[in-house]
Amino acid sequence: MSAFPSSVQMKRRRNYDPYQIVLAYKEVMESGMSIYKAARVFGFPESTLRDRHLGIQPVDQLPSHGPKPIFPRDEENLLVNHLSYMSNIEYGY
Repeated sequence: MSAFPSSVQMKRRRNYDPYQIVLAYKEVMESGMSIYKAARVFGFPESTLRDRHLGIQPVDQLPSHGPKPIFPRDEENLLVNHLSYMSNIEYGY
């Protein structure tokens, strides 16, 4: 037997949209839809929604992929505005 699991044995993780969890949680809390039904309707594992409902995992915790941003949001907006302005006056760097 191989020391590494084959691709069939490896678990697929987080192959659903994490924002759907928040929507499903709101549906359960506001309309009283069952956790089982909400998980099926929104397309992710029931245990994922149940963990949020029981407080084991925070509801609004969304995965962060990739590196952290280099610029804060306001500096990034300033840079975008500057580059857009320079593009509009047809100035190339």
